[in-house]
Amino acid sequence: MEYVNLQFSSFLILFIAGSGLGILIDIYRVMRSQLKLKGFFSSIGDFLFWVLATFFIIPLLYWSTWLELRFYVWLSLGLGLIFYYSMFSRALIPVILKTWRFLTWGPRQIGRFWRVFFKIFKQLRNFIIKKYLFFLKKE
Repeated sequence: MEYVNLQFSSFLILFIAGSGLGILIDIYRVMRSQLKLKGFFSSIGDFLFWVLATFFIIPLLYWSTWLELRFYVWLSLGLGLIFYYSMFSRALIPVILKTWRFLTWGPRQIGRFWRVFFKIFKQLRNFIIKKYLFFLKKE
């Protein structure tokens, strides 16, 4: 009976881990759409995501099943993913998107400030150069 309890607890832990993996996938999907990654950078992002996901899943596999990869391990991870996508994904993506926009608001404002600053600096530089050239032509 103890072995069945161990398998059930492992199944439950990995079911929750599969749901957690679904959350990570949605976070990555939102980040990828907001950063507009394409081509080579998209591939690098995918690779880094799966490295992060591996660092998330492997300790849970080790803790719950001592890395014994049996059918119920994959079944529980898959069912956790399916459960998350069917129940929570649509509701959670807008929350993740709003959180992303909130966290990136400050850096975006700093970027806008620097763009305006350099635009003004460039116009001032051009103005000074034109005036300087105008005075050089008179001499």
